[in-house]
Amino acid sequence: MRSRPFERADNPSVPRIPRGERPPADMFDTPVTALSGVGPARAEALARRGIATVLDLLHLVPSRYRSPDALADLAEAVAGDRLSYIGHVLSRRKGRMRRRRGGYLDLTLESDDGRQLRARFYSQAWLFDRFPIGARALLCGRLAPPTGDVLVCDHHRVLEDDEDPAPHLDVLLPQLPAVEGVSPGILGKLIGAARALVVDRDDPLPASVREAHGLLGIVDAFAAVHAPESREIVEEGGARLLFDRFVALLLPVARGRPTDEGAPVIDASPKVRSRIRARFPFALTEGQQAALEVVLADLARPVPMRRLLQGDVGAGKTAVAVAAALATVASGRQVLLLAPTEPLAHQHHDVVSHLLLGSRVEIGLLSGRIDAAARRALVASLPDGSPHFLVGTHAALSESVRFRELGLVIVDEQQRFGVRQRLAARTRSMGAIPHVLAMSATPIPRSLCLALMGDLDHTIIPDRPPGREPCETVIDAGEGAWRAVREAVARGERAFVVFPAIDAEEMPALLREGVALVKSGGLRGLPCVLLHGRMHRDERDAALAAFRDGRAPLLLSTIMVEVGLDVADATTMVVVGAERFGLASLHQLRGRVGRGRLPGRCVLVPGPALSTTGEERLAVLVRETDGFRIAEADLLLRGPGELAGVRQAGAGGPLPVSPGRDESLLAGALDAARSLVADGRADDVYWRRLGSSVTEGSSLPQDAV
Repeated sequence: MRSRPFERADNPSVPRIPRGERPPADMFDTPVTALSGVGPARAEALARRGIATVLDLLHLVPSRYRSPDALADLAEAVAGDRLSYIGHVLSRRKGRMRRRRGGYLDLTLESDDGRQLRARFYSQAWLFDRFPIGARALLCGRLAPPTGDVLVCDHHRVLEDDEDPAPHLDVLLPQLPAVEGVSPGILGKLIGAARALVVDRDDPLPASVREAHGLLGIVDAFAAVHAPESREIVEEGGARLLFDRFVALLLPVARGRPTDEGAPVIDASPKVRSRIRARFPFALTEGQQAALEVVLADLARPVPMRRLLQGDVGAGKTAVAVAAALATVASGRQVLLLAPTEPLAHQHHDVVSHLLLGSRVEIGLLSGRIDAAARRALVASLPDGSPHFLVGTHAALSESVRFRELGLVIVDEQQRFGVRQRLAARTRSMGAIPHVLAMSATPIPRSLCLALMGDLDHTIIPDRPPGREPCETVIDAGEGAWRAVREAVARGERAFVVFPAIDAEEMPALLREGVALVKSGGLRGLPCVLLHGRMHRDERDAALAAFRDGRAPLLLSTIMVEVGLDVADATTMVVVGAERFGLASLHQLRGRVGRGRLPGRCVLVPGPALSTTGEERLAVLVRETDGFRIAEADLLLRGPGELAGVRQAGAGGPLPVSPGRDESLLAGALDAARSLVADGRADDVYWRRLGSSVTEGSSLPQDAV
């Protein structure tokens, strides 16, 4: 396919910086307000989309590409059809739109066979002078319903009288993401102006790096995605822009992970290790023992540990973490174990209390719902070194919580904590910088990227508990889900039904669809209890007790049961509105069943308007049982997230690169980032602006290609 002519700076149709207004020293940092046609209102509309500079415009990549429609016979076309038409302009008229701001352009044209057509360009009255009377034009668009007598145009080309239109029908037309208040035509015109401004700008990426990875120059890459010659060149342009995004995200990592010696040295002696092992009523698996040795080696160094401990649901990550915590307490430091939910926090507190029964270790519990007086007393005692081992929810991250010397922070189910929350935990010590150990059965994409890149050390526990079989997962939007629950209850087993909300209107809700199921629906008559976040702790404890002992074999719940529940007789999990949950959450939910002697079964019940992407995501759960593979699939489907920022995934739309190439680009980007830092080129305006935009989630739209 051919490209449209490149709009250079000497093209009078390209907006240029007004006279008397000097551009900044770097064209990438040129504010959009310096472009002709961008007044206060349009600048505000662009800013709402996160577009403030020329670089932001250039990285607003098209959401898709299409080819012009085929030439069609007007006599056979009907309302709603897309077509291309060639004719001479008979009349032209500008008008103002009534229901929204802006003007339109109406044209009347006549083809060589005498058929006339009325065409309209919405929000593009500025095209008036481009279509003088008698001009020959190629127009593409859709015949507007209901009559089909007006062609609403979205592409055009003014032709010479004897010019062959075929080359103009063999092009790729970028479809830009919607920017409210700015028409696609104006947006494309501004991007053309931005491209023209940077055409002579030096490439921020050294030639040696571009050659090593087969990457286009930056100016050519912008041309490739915004005015492509072929689908192949679109991918080449997308590869360069994706590489640059990776570099911008990894520059903080390349500047160096913490290497300063500021963490406490916790060296567990053979005697301490023996005492720790004696506390566990079971022998650690080979995988657990190997992981523990790695963690203990980290604790013995003065460099703060940043390790991700990954293992499938039930692989024994908590036992390894608790053993590391006991080594920390034995050294005279305090430990903070963060849990994302109150039930899990209480379970951890009970487990640790049982393991340390009869010891001198003081254990505390801090959550949002403990008595105010008890909370004040607990928080007041922490700077004095008591308790030694604190289990807490997000409440433990409040500013008032301060430890005398926090030696280790354990983050359980780390995908449930935001990056800022995890970082906040490291600042709660009045002494040295604590070590951090994160645990997850399914690392979120950001954590996966950092683990792959080496900024997070990671350890995998490969062992599956003896006799534990993978949970069978199926997708069933019909009666099969409720039949599975009824059959499980009839066998004397336990079953979960999980909903994405308590009572929201826009999605399946526990207090609406859930209650209806047991009152008059497919689960009518089954003894059940409800569990959700608005219940008082005593109510939740009573509900869980009834579920565990079988008085209520069916538990209807929100995502609260994602982590922390270990009921050996639970075999069946039904997730309603499954497409509304993340892959990590779904993997955790199905980990609640099959934890005893019987195998588990998970039924995913999607909503009626399941998208193609939603189908792909649910298919991953059916296909995969390994947490890292699930996270890799999540990474491909949702985008890399911010490797050094605060958003967990989807920070920018995926660019058009072939499957697998993004991994090689990611690997090369870290080396490139380190090279830029070493050469003193990491402070280039391009990288600073691109890195800021990605971190803020501003200029990289989620609906990009």
